[in-house]
Amino acid sequence: MNNTTGLISEIERCTTVDGPGIRTIVFLKGCPLRCLWCHNPENHQAQLQVGWDSKKCIGCLKCISNCPQSAIIAGEKGLITDFQKCTQCMRCVTVCPALARKRFGRETDAQSVFQEILKDKAFYEASGGGVTASGGEPLMQAAFTHALFRLCRQAGISTALDTCGYAIKEDLERVLEETDLVLLDIKQSDLELHKKYTGVDPGLIFSNIRVIDERNVTTWIRTPIVPGYTDQPENIRRIAEMISEINCIQRWELLPYHTFGEKKYQELQMKYPLSGLERPTDVHMQKLLETAKKYCDTRIVIK
Repeated sequence: MNNTTGLISEIERCTTVDGPGIRTIVFLKGCPLRCLWCHNPENHQAQLQVGWDSKKCIGCLKCISNCPQSAIIAGEKGLITDFQKCTQCMRCVTVCPALARKRFGRETDAQSVFQEILKDKAFYEASGGGVTASGGEPLMQAAFTHALFRLCRQAGISTALDTCGYAIKEDLERVLEETDLVLLDIKQSDLELHKKYTGVDPGLIFSNIRVIDERNVTTWIRTPIVPGYTDQPENIRRIAEMISEINCIQRWELLPYHTFGEKKYQELQMKYPLSGLERPTDVHMQKLLETAKKYCDTRIVIK
């Protein structure tokens, strides 16, 4: 099991987000949703990808001359990669002297990732932290996530599953066996709007909330507050009413929309769907918090 392999994009150490205390976050590639506001587009695809940072590029064109598939061309908008031709050999990344070419993703095994996590065990113990599997969607790589979490728990390291909840029941139940905390997104309560904004029907997500509750795994709900998409008082009311019926939920985080991931869309030659959208005001966030508290006794915070 320790040799179970997975495809990850990044390991972020010594962070204080995505769970309590000081944490290490393992970002896995692959996600079944396509949320318009997603800030991790590099984790949409469960495969290696190459990106290009135009601000770092010095125009040496070594990437073009060294691409065995002739997949890179210089155009008016800079260096364009034809991803139909690209085989993700990463030759262009290797030869780039300015580090303008980026590799998104690497295959590794659970034991190797665990050794990286283990380096900060003292910080977890002192702060009540641990490791979080995020993404993308870690349940798309359920075998890897399960193997990694088992190693962590055997070493006394707390585990948190950061999930959209859109996964087959068997994969969810398997990973829950080694999970101390679930961080579950509930984005939009309206079925049609959820499908419009994320690409999937939320029925499976809502049913999996019941699975988590049956397993009695401590859960934090997280709702991204995206102006015009998820910030309707009616949406918050319905989510609050849903939360009030679930016993395992101990916390609800309202997360103001941000554009931190927009740069990665550019690097991957992807159009950012919500370009120009502004962050919700503090006043609006406070009003939504007050609405949530009217219908739900769970601890609610603005992050």
